[in-house]
Amino acid sequence: LDKDVKIILVGLEEYKDNTLVNNVMQLVDEFDKSSDKITTEIYEKESSEDNPYILFECGDITRKVWLNELYQYKYDSLYAQEEELYMIEPMITNSIIGIVNESTDKVYICMDKSVYGEKYYTTFVSIASTLGVDTYGLNLSGDMKIPDDCKCLVITPLVYVADDGTTTMTDFSDEERNLIVEYINNGGNILFLQESKSLIGVETPNLDYLMNMFGVSISEGIVCQDNEKEDRISYVYPNVDTNNGLIKYVNNESRICLFDSGMIELTDNEGGDIKQYPILIANANSYIRTNLSNTKQYRTEDDIDASEAVLGVYVEKKVGDNTSKAIIYSNSVIATNTPVSIKDNIRNKNVAVEAILLDDNSELIVDTIRILMDKNDAIYSVKNKYNYVPSGNILTDNIALKVMFVIPMIILIVGYVVWRHRKNKK
Repeated sequence: LDKDVKIILVGLEEYKDNTLVNNVMQLVDEFDKSSDKITTEIYEKESSEDNPYILFECGDITRKVWLNELYQYKYDSLYAQEEELYMIEPMITNSIIGIVNESTDKVYICMDKSVYGEKYYTTFVSIASTLGVDTYGLNLSGDMKIPDDCKCLVITPLVYVADDGTTTMTDFSDEERNLIVEYINNGGNILFLQESKSLIGVETPNLDYLMNMFGVSISEGIVCQDNEKEDRISYVYPNVDTNNGLIKYVNNESRICLFDSGMIELTDNEGGDIKQYPILIANANSYIRTNLSNTKQYRTEDDIDASEAVLGVYVEKKVGDNTSKAIIYSNSVIATNTPVSIKDNIRNKNVAVEAILLDDNSELIVDTIRILMDKNDAIYSVKNKYNYVPSGNILTDNIALKVMFVIPMIILIVGYVVWRHRKNKK
């Protein structure tokens, strides 16, 4: 550190016997002892109604982290219980890095027209906070302004809610589109969480225009996959492209699970102002189904091969002296708390798991936020997926069942044969 940092613990002292608070205070004490640039102060809460928090100060830059942001619950389908996970070290470390680097950039989600409500992004917000990034909802149609501190704008499928409560899929207005175009031209970054045109069901020329600025569009139809061990063909497990060197916490052994995903089409870049780097590529068992009235759980003659189809892409767009970055996924569910039903074959029952916490989806979101927010110096504690997050291949893999049941039976049988042989010899 080359700048003075002050860490102020407000209201934590009275809860110091709590394991979480005790761990926080121990880690802050280690930071204090390890650097003469860090000092620590402890304050009491101003009132009994106030929640404990940590305040980080470096000059005029501050960041407040509430105590309840330092942990999250992850659902374990194998044992049907929730586990409390602490994110103390990455949260504190990234907060220090952020204020020292004078980073006040934020993520804004277009919530006023989002098909998902605020509660569906609680885990997304928690992951961003762990990286030292604050996330807010944006009422674009009401404010008609994108905040100056917006480093990344999240655009999800859009919905219109009528006075009677009925909903229909919708598009940006011309004014909203123009605001986002200006934002892109000024170097703003965008995360597009989108769906197949077949699922949207309406024309969205303004949204299409924004994605076309990055040389991207999403086709009709649903990408499906022949899954030998699962009966949901709409669950697609794409290959992760590691050749671009972009990602850090996801690799070619990671398992990403998409749901009813569309296919991303990349246009030619004749002007050379756009660079595209695929992130997720459909595997060899994938095909696209445009006739959604076909509910067969296997590939039919009408289905079209979709191996090597792009399902996620990173794009850099040069606009004058500015560079705008975008990541586009053809599935919006993966970044949300939407419950997804998976089969637990060990207990022979279905369990509900948040889509963002299934398999390695959360690591993909970590890399996505890190790339778009330029948080390459941030740290992140990768979860132990075997203990905390269900993975379809763990729950349904025949090898796991053999290890648990078949091999012990073989050992018992061999042991019995050996015992009988020895007894007969006597």
